[in-house]
Amino acid sequence: MDQEIDFNSPEIQRTSEATPGTNAAVAQYVQPTHMYRNPPPQIPTGTVTRSLDHDAPVVASTSKYTATYISATGCRPGMFVGAQARENQDALRFELEESRDGPVANLLDAFFPFPKHDGATAPNRDILKSLAKYYRKTPRPSALNNGQRKTLENGWTDIPHPRVHKSMLEARIIKALVPILNEIISYRGLSDRRVTIDRQQNPIRTFAGGTLKPDIFLWGKGTPAFPDATGVPSPKTPTAAERKVLSAEDKNAIDQEPPVDWRWCIIPIEVKTEKSRHESKDQAMYQLGSYVREVFAAQPHRRFVPSLMFTESTVEFFLWDRAGVVFSDAFDYHREAAHFCDIIGTIVSWNDEALGFDTNIQFQAGDRLRISTRSGAYMVDTLAPLITQMYNIRSHGSTCWRARRSNVSDEHTYLIHDTWSDNWVDTHFVRQKFELVRSRHRLLTPAEWVSFEPIQTSFTVSGLPPSQRFVDNVNSNRRLVGKSSTSLDHGRSVWRYKGGECVPLEKYNSIPELVSALRDVVQELKILFLVCKMMHRDITLWNIYIHRGTNGESRGFLMDFSHAAYLDGPTIYPRSGITPGSQVFMSRHALGQRLPTHCDDLESVYYLLIWIVASHTGPDTPRLGFTHLPQNLKYWMDNNHAAVSHSKNYHLDAEKSTIQVQDGFLVLEPLTAKLRRFFGACRNPAEMTDPRQDFQEFLGYFEETLQSMLRKRTHDDSNNSDGGDWARTPEGVGKNPWPDNKAPEDLERDGRRVKK
Repeated sequence: MDQEIDFNSPEIQRTSEATPGTNAAVAQYVQPTHMYRNPPPQIPTGTVTRSLDHDAPVVASTSKYTATYISATGCRPGMFVGAQARENQDALRFELEESRDGPVANLLDAFFPFPKHDGATAPNRDILKSLAKYYRKTPRPSALNNGQRKTLENGWTDIPHPRVHKSMLEARIIKALVPILNEIISYRGLSDRRVTIDRQQNPIRTFAGGTLKPDIFLWGKGTPAFPDATGVPSPKTPTAAERKVLSAEDKNAIDQEPPVDWRWCIIPIEVKTEKSRHESKDQAMYQLGSYVREVFAAQPHRRFVPSLMFTESTVEFFLWDRAGVVFSDAFDYHREAAHFCDIIGTIVSWNDEALGFDTNIQFQAGDRLRISTRSGAYMVDTLAPLITQMYNIRSHGSTCWRARRSNVSDEHTYLIHDTWSDNWVDTHFVRQKFELVRSRHRLLTPAEWVSFEPIQTSFTVSGLPPSQRFVDNVNSNRRLVGKSSTSLDHGRSVWRYKGGECVPLEKYNSIPELVSALRDVVQELKILFLVCKMMHRDITLWNIYIHRGTNGESRGFLMDFSHAAYLDGPTIYPRSGITPGSQVFMSRHALGQRLPTHCDDLESVYYLLIWIVASHTGPDTPRLGFTHLPQNLKYWMDNNHAAVSHSKNYHLDAEKSTIQVQDGFLVLEPLTAKLRRFFGACRNPAEMTDPRQDFQEFLGYFEETLQSMLRKRTHDDSNNSDGGDWARTPEGVGKNPWPDNKAPEDLERDGRRVKK
């Protein structure tokens, strides 16, 4: 039935809880001692910045550091090109410090439910017989247990004893392990499609443009989860020095081997000495995680990634997913040799689904991907880069492909968007509701929503039917062991548009196009709230797109409604344990897990604009590296949401806070100053009682900026100027996309009666 939308209703009024103002605790969060201990960094050479207090002098940089960070459409802010391996591991520590679970005592039993026996008395001794040259009667000390060691009668002969730390190198362990692992693969009859490779001296190119050297690389092929490959690589990749002494024939044979690349990685394996594993504590785990991150980046259809960590005595099992990492107890693979062989044999024998691949996405001939959905099958050219892809492990895993319908004549281009969320039921409802309003009022959003579906998968757990299907879920993928506090579900939505191209916001061609796209998004948020009684709650650089039409027009629009909320009642932040959005762009209200207000999404738009003007140097130019981000922005990346909220409160106090604006964005200083004053004046949500007026004021600032730029363009044209930033801007950019006969105010009045 129809229902009157009352903006003075108790449900809406309950969203007006006061936000605590700054207090004596602010200072400790403005410069938190648990994070950035070094003094504020210098800005890269050649970058001119200016603070938002408008009175500070221009600051020229002196640093020679020129690293850039990867586009936010490829990662959450914080993962950077040019970073050293240890810096990447520290970034992972920052990312995963509150989302690691272990050691979990029964994790191994859940994934490898085999009886544990001493290697000499195990019932499946056949595999040990085939490994007799590697495993035999040879006394050796056991793994350290409660500070004590026992003497074992049997062991893997070539692996060093744990008491020779001073002379032992990890390379000796790797050299001994690789042939053992490959012998187990051979015993399983999989040598034509699986091989473990010693890569400790051979770097592999990373998504960020750097290199990493995983100790052992389990390579695989032979299923639709992997690209085509002929043959298998050698177990030992020769170094550049070793290649110099090879014959021409041997060099040619090696060159004909398939590449050792992350796209063919089944699992990465890290090797440490027992001593270094103990002394490094979690650092070894983050080193292993840096390899896993590359697997996720190279295999966007990967749902989770298993991995192993060896010492000379023990092995640990890790499972990485979008909620973090869970890991097992370490067990002595000399004492429990048969169980160790079963674990390795099981991993190399797992099918694609058990390895963590989404079987709805499969490689086809011609290096193309076929994505099967309820709305049809789509083809993706894998040679074309993904539109959006998250580079970090713990995230919503947002991934967007550009696709065409398979074997169907269709002039539309499709966007297939994957993400992990804890709120799919509401997501589906919110999107349907918005589409109803969009079609009723013929809103000019360029992309049309086609379908949504939760991804289905299956897994085997004792007591459950092996063929039972489940929604792809973090806790089910962990075999219901080591449960995550935020059980994310995997969902896929399909969008389509006709003509032109869609790009993420960060691919803006000019400042006018950037401002115009943000103006369009605010218009969409206004209708979403005033007409549909909904909020997006996840405004980020990778959830806003720009559609460039064939007629020269450019429009911004929202994607990924996986955290959207319907405000017909007391909706709480968060609904089931996860705070919506990225903390970099989250409003203070959302960070405090309070009832949502209409200003939350607007505040996120402001933080997004600040991130761009402070960390970009202009359109089509490098971004600042993490080391050189303004200190204010670094605080916004803290996992402590209270610290982020207080830092943002401090930032919005114009009398205390400054932030550096890159020289290419000085034209936006008036806009950022007005928006900051807007939130400074509205810090107490109890004062924000007129959503329509607040939206109109916020939009007005963007319209003023666009009109100012348009006047400057007209002036430049009349004076035969080169056009500046407008030179790259089509004529259609900056025009209001809303129809003249249906202004947003009319939509608000019409929308007071909408279907519930």
